Amino acid sequence: MPTLCGIPSLTSHPDPESSRPEGPPIVGRAAVVERLARTVSSVGAYVVLTGAAGMGKTRLAREVLDRVVARGADRVEIVGGGPPSSIPLGPAAHLVPVITGDVPLAGLIAATLDGLRRRASEKPLVVLLDDADLLDDATKALAGHLVGVAGTSILATTRRTSDVAQHLGVVGRDVVQVFPVEALTPSEVAELASWQAGATLARDSSAEIFDITGGNPLWVLELVRSARSRGGLVPTPAGLVVDTARAVGGLDLLTAGRVGAFRSEERRLLELVAVAGPLPLGLISRAEERTLLESLVDESVLEIRGDATAPVVRFTHPLYRQAIRNGLGDLDRQRLLRELIARADPDTGRPGGGDRTLLLKLAMWHAELGEPFDPDALGWAAHEVHWGLLDELRRHLTGPGSGEDDPEAPAAAAAGLHRPEERSDAADLLATQAWNERRSFDDGLTLAFLILHRPERADLLIQLFEDLRTMAADGAQAAMAAIVHGIWLHWVARDRPGAARLLEAAAVGLEPPWRQMVESTRAGLGVQSGDIDDSLQALEAAWPGDDAPDLAKLVNWSPRAAALVNAGRLEEGVALARRALASPLPAVGHALNALEELTVTDHWGRLCLGAYDEVAAGSEAIADLLRDSDQFEGRALMMGMAARCRLLAGRPATAADLLEEAIRRHGTLANLGFRPMLHSTRAVALAWTGRFDEAAAEAEQAEQWLDPPRFYDADVRLARATVMAAAGHLTAAARLAETAAEDAEARGGWYFALQARLTAARIDPSPPRVAAARSAAGHVDGPVPRLAVAYVEALEQGDSTRLEELAGLGAAMGEGLLAVEMLEAAVARHDGGTTSRTRLRAALAAQRSRCEGASSPLLSEAAAAPLLTRREFEVATLAARGLASPAIAKELTCSVRTVETHLYRVFAKLGINARSDLAAALEARTGPGQVPLLG
Repeated sequence: MPTLCGIPSLTSHPDPESSRPEGPPIVGRAAVVERLARTVSSVGAYVVLTGAAGMGKTRLAREVLDRVVARGADRVEIVGGGPPSSIPLGPAAHLVPVITGDVPLAGLIAATLDGLRRRASEKPLVVLLDDADLLDDATKALAGHLVGVAGTSILATTRRTSDVAQHLGVVGRDVVQVFPVEALTPSEVAELASWQAGATLARDSSAEIFDITGGNPLWVLELVRSARSRGGLVPTPAGLVVDTARAVGGLDLLTAGRVGAFRSEERRLLELVAVAGPLPLGLISRAEERTLLESLVDESVLEIRGDATAPVVRFTHPLYRQAIRNGLGDLDRQRLLRELIARADPDTGRPGGGDRTLLLKLAMWHAELGEPFDPDALGWAAHEVHWGLLDELRRHLTGPGSGEDDPEAPAAAAAGLHRPEERSDAADLLATQAWNERRSFDDGLTLAFLILHRPERADLLIQLFEDLRTMAADGAQAAMAAIVHGIWLHWVARDRPGAARLLEAAAVGLEPPWRQMVESTRAGLGVQSGDIDDSLQALEAAWPGDDAPDLAKLVNWSPRAAALVNAGRLEEGVALARRALASPLPAVGHALNALEELTVTDHWGRLCLGAYDEVAAGSEAIADLLRDSDQFEGRALMMGMAARCRLLAGRPATAADLLEEAIRRHGTLANLGFRPMLHSTRAVALAWTGRFDEAAAEAEQAEQWLDPPRFYDADVRLARATVMAAAGHLTAAARLAETAAEDAEARGGWYFALQARLTAARIDPSPPRVAAARSAAGHVDGPVPRLAVAYVEALEQGDSTRLEELAGLGAAMGEGLLAVEMLEAAVARHDGGTTSRTRLRAALAAQRSRCEGASSPLLSEAAAAPLLTRREFEVATLAARGLASPAIAKELTCSVRTVETHLYRVFAKLGINARSDLAAALEARTGPGQVPLLG
């Protein structure tokens, strides 16, 4: 979010040292409070906290004041809103000196200012302006004059998020520093909700609370309070479960009470917005309604969203809309909808001037009213509702020259259909009605793609496939009917052989280029199932030619680019994806699916090439575009892509939090093959932060969601290998990574094969494993494989100097985590003097601090060398975890006597006498967190 002075938003950073407060805790914001306190302590500062109601601005501000006062400052509070703000200087009445006689307002302001100036001359003075946007003009003038007064700083809170300085009447606006106070993250919501409940909540319950409240602290507290007072907290072994249905009932009473207090004219405007969904701002045309709107926005009940060309009005929280709608009957809703329709054109009720945005909204209203409407308009509207963000997405990816001047491109967003369920339901409604009114091939195909991944609509889809096959009038339509049916069989029905047979049979009866389009689709499904080599050859053979229609080329380009990337031909795959994205291709049906896949391939390929910052920024920007659309599963994927970049660049804790949101907030993702990647990436991120139990749980989740055969197989196995290595099962972990590599190589998936070979070599840098990694690297483009191979070669040789050199190179390339691991290995293998060892340890500490304290879960063996041999360390680690000698012998495939011999040598080398001393001795050697003792 932009600020007036470039100060970043208040992001949450949990501080484990913060103590439990008497009131609700400042969850995740202790570090922010301290930063604000330092800023406010600078005499002359003017700091403004902005955000919606309930975000905790006042609590945060008073916590800051407490810290500043504890350091010797004086404080003054001026609170806006309520009856005092209805009279001049009312909120500051306690500061106005008693003056006899008839004194003008300007004199009172001057006298009050003089008194504050004297207080500031004795000790630094901090003035809190709470709800500053609700202050009267005289008090705002007083606050404005305080700017620049010696010894004075100002801390303000406001619900305004734009033109803050201008609204507060600050003349020297460049002195204002704006801190947007943002919603809590899922983990912070869990902490706050658990505090309010008095016990830890179950993970699913805290995730549901986050979904309902959107991370608003006030709503979190109220929801749990309501659950507690209504008997909606149920203890379970996994933690407290919140009966949110019962709790939301309590919130309904709270919101109903609030909206019931509005005046009749305000309530009428709220009813219009509640019935129509997000309402185009242009329909609120009368001056008095604009005044009412501004008042309701100030109350944080309504908000204005969207860009300047297509602003919409919507409720700040769905519970407000629900409370209003609950008070309306069916006849009331129809009356309000008809009133809105009439506003488009008082004579006809239809839009003029070819306004397709309003046509879309009117189509939805007519459908909701059950009235007949032009089927052509309905079919078009359904298409725009579901895919309305694609043009915006393509403009973001390709820049100027891609249709950015087309005023109709963002029609769905402009119509105010922002929430996922609103867009999906509207699209389904309109497409179904269009199909029922006129059975055309195009309308049927639109409906099929809309409900393709909805298992509950299987009966309708099967009938649609039959109808489309019968209605197909040419090769293009026959190809599309077969393609959509094949995709459904492959992904939703899970009948991969059936999908292949159907597409193979369909291709036989078609002429070029439609035959090649069907063949490309079949090969593309093979790529997504992990058969890289065979599918890539089939795709190259199915190229329809440069003169083929754009759609036929696109359906070949998309899977071919993905196959090239996963085959390790990264630069070639990225170049092909970018070429296709820049082409003037249609944004409909299967073409849209292909364009989305190309977007993913482009980002994934550049990620594999090591462009972490660039890909993370692009992925997060796309995720923001998809935030309020029905593309919530696509958003989860882009968030996962960004998180993987953050992880590899050295921010594992940030990556873990981002992945938690991607997984928990975006549906079941049951039909999407990338969900295992989200879990496996999070497992690795958690392992690097020392959260080994959680890492093991995520690795298990990745395996449960796996839909073999898939090219994510290796990624999921590597997550499991990482967790196993962290738990001390080094031999088994290296063996699992090798198996993953062999399977990936057999299918031609050289990128994942290389990652698996490198993992095995990092766990056990034996000559055969290092040689295998070197061989796999020859199949993969880019500088990262060369760096990684040089690293495992240095591990094999035990070359501390080379490891240190490579760590510097890795850090410069943006390989933050790899640099940490290289320095850990360099420290462990260092055999030089004390001075150089101290320098190495300092470099490691500095790199870890840049990487959120990360420590490699793969290098426990390396960290103990050369004191213990690899097998001695493995036996010691397993014994430290509590395994008996027979269990260790079974794990390592050796005799109990061999285990006891290794333990005897370990005890002697570490200077201990019992197994109970192993954990402490190993941790003293390797450092805290390096020997995870998993139960």
